[in-house]
Amino acid sequence: PPPGEETSETGLNSYQQQKTLSNDIPTLFHQVRDVKVETLASDPLRQLFGISENDPEARTTMVEYVDILLQFLERASGQTLMYSLLVLNNISIPIANKKLIIEKDGGTILSKLLAQDPSCHLIAI
Repeated sequence: PPPGEETSETGLNSYQQQKTLSNDIPTLFHQVRDVKVETLASDPLRQLFGISENDPEARTTMVEYVDILLQFLERASGQTLMYSLLVLNNISIPIANKKLIIEKDGGTILSKLLAQDPSCHLIAI
């Protein structure tokens, strides 16, 4: 690894770990989609948040799965809602992604969430 870049127990540096996680994007989104108990989505959502936060290039891939995230938002609450909104916020950072989110009915879903819970200030993407 480059100087100052520590490796994990697996021998991967943080960049390699992030790229490995980025390759898991489809699997993580499908885990969120397929959960029967909302709290089971917390782990994949945290991983998606980490990817979206630390790998700006991955956001282009992630927007392809935004419909899964938007559908999940309609049944999410508490911590899973917060992580879902954080992921959606990060995905929306490239301006082109905002249009794709709106085309997937994101505006309607986010408006409903805001009407239900005005404290969802993260909805303003």
